[in-house]
Amino acid sequence: MASNILIYIEQRNGLVKKASFEAAKVGADFASKFGTQVEAVVIGNDIEGLDKLGGYGIAKVTHYKNANLANYSSSAYTDILVNHIVEANNELVVVANTAMGKDLAPRLSAKLDCGIAMDCVHFEFEGDDIIASRPVYAGKALTDVKISSAKKIFTTRPNVFAAGVPTDAVAEVEVKEVAEPNLKAKVVELKQSEGKLDVAEADIIVSGGRGLKDAEHFKLVEDLAAELGAAVGASRAVVD
Repeated sequence: MASNILIYIEQRNGLVKKASFEAAKVGADFASKFGTQVEAVVIGNDIEGLDKLGGYGIAKVTHYKNANLANYSSSAYTDILVNHIVEANNELVVVANTAMGKDLAPRLSAKLDCGIAMDCVHFEFEGDDIIASRPVYAGKALTDVKISSAKKIFTTRPNVFAAGVPTDAVAEVEVKEVAEPNLKAKVVELKQSEGKLDVAEADIIVSGGRGLKDAEHFKLVEDLAAELGAAVGASRAVVD
């Protein structure tokens, strides 16, 4: 297997996303199986606590830094990651299947001309092969995927793989200033609902569907979520 396994670490507002800790743990499990080590890449401006990623099995973190990279840029992030993966000869890349990961990982796959398995919920090993299970048909069935290309990308479904309790290990952090990032695509403004939990990272979700009958009744779901400290979800019928 590969030289070092690479984990893409997602940050928002300078903080590492929970789903990336989970992806790091998956990478550490891969490294234990194949007798290699785990490294990580994070892109942004000022980011807190990167050395603590060592507690999740990551040996080294490379931080590509520029003030214009604080928010996601599909063009800049893709170029930076592709160059890093090629230079480091990483054969196995793990990305959390967040909204950003769903956009970024396929771009990496296309640029690197390699296979990708999205939204994985389980991994098995057959010799040096990784068998990834992923849901299909809106979660009604699972399909097993084996990637045959030399480089492989897996995205992990949030809240499925437990990050576990971190150790006291500290990761080496290398900061690389990016002088002129490719900002062909750039986030101009970011708006976030105040006081509402991210459904992708919530431990409890209160969800409503057709049974509510009318839009005005959805307040019942929101009130219950507030009492439980939960996020609010909805079925496709309600969203549509």
